[in-house]
Amino acid sequence: MSSIERTAYPRFATGRVLKEHELEQFYSLTPNELNYINKNIRGNQMQLNFAVQLKVFQRLGYFPEIKNVPSVVIDHIKKYLGLFNYEITFQYKHDTTLYRHRDHICS
Repeated sequence: MSSIERTAYPRFATGRVLKEHELEQFYSLTPNELNYINKNIRGNQMQLNFAVQLKVFQRLGYFPEIKNVPSVVIDHIKKYLGLFNYEITFQYKHDTTLYRHRDHICS
């Protein structure tokens, strides 16, 4: 039987720990993505938010609820962005920013 992340309706499996090679393969930012984020997204918080949304959408094909994104994925993306400040978390204060990021990712 296929694992849930390989089905037509992928999601983050509860209790499953993502391996380092999976993080590298699916959630690492490419140089083009990093360049786009650094040029177009202002502020560390917004860069993290956009990057997490981007990589999760690429992997799953939809935007899951923010609370369902595993912290290991967020920490991996923080590393690629050079954000070693653990005070920054994946959260949106305004829904309009969330929807604007999603629109940019889908277009």
